[in-house]
Amino acid sequence: MVVDICCLVNPCIVIASSTKEDIVAIQANDYFGPIKSRNDRTTVSKTVPGMMAPTVAFEPTFDSDESYTKYLKNTLGRKYDQYIDYKETNKIVPLNTQNQSQLEGIYDEAETQAKDKIYNNSLFNVSEDVQEYMVASPKFASGAESLEAQEFLVKEQKESVDKNYKSYEEAKKEWESQALPLNEEVKNLKTQIDRFKFYAAGASQEQVDQYNELIQTYNAKIQQWEEKGFNE
Repeated sequence: MVVDICCLVNPCIVIASSTKEDIVAIQANDYFGPIKSRNDRTTVSKTVPGMMAPTVAFEPTFDSDESYTKYLKNTLGRKYDQYIDYKETNKIVPLNTQNQSQLEGIYDEAETQAKDKIYNNSLFNVSEDVQEYMVASPKFASGAESLEAQEFLVKEQKESVDKNYKSYEEAKKEWESQALPLNEEVKNLKTQIDRFKFYAAGASQEQVDQYNELIQTYNAKIQQWEEKGFNE
């Protein structure tokens, strides 16, 4: 006899199945390769009057829509129009029969990757002795020999899912209360740095101090962002 997890796990936290959007996103990344966004930024060194060492700044990688379009065409080649269409429709239209076969193969692999990711996430904090009975199915406890063993395994899995959901809620609150405000501070500082102008006749010491303070504050916020692990 097999116990269905659906009758024991809270429906609001049952692990969702892969969506087509997730699968297509993985397929697109594998097919087109990593593509920089229009808002991509590059780290550059700047020499500021009155400072001994250059400062680090983050400047737009692409200074215009034209330069970004040129980058896309050089990177994607014959896939350029296909990529533009994908960004608009979230679908990859095959170029020809051979390309269709290629895309179907990539889609199948992407679907497997998406399912594996969800399944692996479902095993987070689940002990190995419980995992060995689990398969990618709602009736994962079929390896247990008795009803009591199945109930025990499902109960332990439910506790793990509950724990993971609680961790997710805590991480979400931290993101909303700390990451979002910090991100806004970084954006405002970057805007001030980009718009900072020195006197035409040369920078005064007061201007140099103001600029250096902006850079130091900006770098400190970036370091704080990284230390918090918000990029992970």
